Amino acid sequence: SGASQRHRFFYFEDYESLAEQLAASSWILQSQCEAIKRAARRDKRPELLGLAQTCDLRALRTGISELSESIDEGDEVEVDNFQKAGGLLPDVVAAHVRMAVPPAGTTT
Repeated sequence: SGASQRHRFFYFEDYESLAEQLAASSWILQSQCEAIKRAARRDKRPELLGLAQTCDLRALRTGISELSESIDEGDEVEVDNFQKAGGLLPDVVAAHVRMAVPPAGTTT
């Protein structure tokens, strides 16, 4: 037959490299490859609920910001944890004391 032969076996260390190989061999579309790579990056991020429970405000804000870019592709657990962490953010903010440099001339 005139159909081109596609690879059937792939050796990979992580899902990103597998996705790239599958896309290069036309098993998946490039858009699917990118979606897999975004999912793998989400899986490597710190758990938002853990950051909220440890009151790590800076990491929680960063995590929410970064995850918000691809949360629409997340599974049910990822979306649920994202929403819960967002709901806890005001409490984490309230648990922190804002420190500022005193105005000039107010200290001796």
